[in-house]
Amino acid sequence: MIVLYFMTPDPVVIGEDKNLLDLLAIYRERKLRRLPVVDTRGTLTGIVARSDLFHWVPPLLIAEPPSPELAEVLRSHAVRDVMTRNPVTCATYDHIENVCRRMIDAKVGAMPVLNRGHLVGIISETDLLRAMTAISYVDEEGKRISLRIPIEAKDDILYSVVDLARRSGLELLAVLTHPILDESALLVTLRVKGAGLDDFVTALWDAGYQGIDVD
Repeated sequence: MIVLYFMTPDPVVIGEDKNLLDLLAIYRERKLRRLPVVDTRGTLTGIVARSDLFHWVPPLLIAEPPSPELAEVLRSHAVRDVMTRNPVTCATYDHIENVCRRMIDAKVGAMPVLNRGHLVGIISETDLLRAMTAISYVDEEGKRISLRIPIEAKDDILYSVVDLARRSGLELLAVLTHPILDESALLVTLRVKGAGLDDFVTALWDAGYQGIDVD
């Protein structure tokens, strides 16, 4: 899974020479949390978050029209004064899991997306959650089956589980695994589709698999 298919393309941007009143107007109108910042050539120079306004505008008042006095203060400050320069970025063909790791390490909630140095999108935590639902086929018809397997035998067992699903006439939509904390085991989650579900679950029980849950 790559960034291109989950990013928000052609994001709303703001010029670094715009003032904070302009920035507030965009946040109020678009209800966005972050904006890429560009120079007069359209080159990415930073990113600015709604929280960068909180020094002047309390969070509860962001959606309210500013007073004349506050408006004058906001006009006196440029976006370049509050933006984060040299933001962490990713590329259109970066893999989603690598982007997740970089966002965690950098402690950021969104990353501008570049293609050959040009800003083409932005990817946020919400976009990554959409990617997760796509990976797990949450919106597809079918059933989710979870089971516990020993980590030391995961390769052989995964092949066996996939073969059991095939022999039961099921369409295997997704296979996800992750370690179970404090155990030498993995939780395997399958998303399957088809009429052979009961046969598959019975076959899993007969094969001695543990902690089988179907929903």
